[in-house]
Amino acid sequence: MPFAKTTGNSNERLARVENSVLTEYGFFMMSGDGKPIQEPGPGFAARPLQLCTAYEDTLYFHSYPDMQDVTVIVETWRSQPPLEALNEVSDEEQTVTAVFSSNSVSIGAFGDDISGIPLARPGRQKILVRCNGREEARQQYFADPAVQLDGVEAWVIRLWPSGD
Repeated sequence: MPFAKTTGNSNERLARVENSVLTEYGFFMMSGDGKPIQEPGPGFAARPLQLCTAYEDTLYFHSYPDMQDVTVIVETWRSQPPLEALNEVSDEEQTVTAVFSSNSVSIGAFGDDISGIPLARPGRQKILVRCNGREEARQQYFADPAVQLDGVEAWVIRLWPSGD
């Protein structure tokens, strides 16, 4: 999957990917390219369900229905994105810090639908996760588990090197 790359100053977006990603078993993930996927730990599916759970070289993004296509935008930045990129409205938001020991990441049901998304550098990354439609998908799924929910959830995931 091709993605947009930019070059220039330190506050610039490095890459942007937008695609549909299949969730399986109620999640999709991001993993460090060439790194082992970390198994979920205790409390992985505890309610209320977090937007994401971070492990070394692996992030799990939690979706309520078992299987659906969700819209995902991933942006990697050289440093913290400018305020205009951070002020958009979303239904849910979570910020986490995770360590990626590779130069790039992949995203998908098992971390491999879109690969080679470059990071500014390996190491600690700040990740801002935003989602719209997750509560709507949850309500529709519990009202009728057979309902088609493709495209209800839209995710924006931004990564940049952490200063801590």
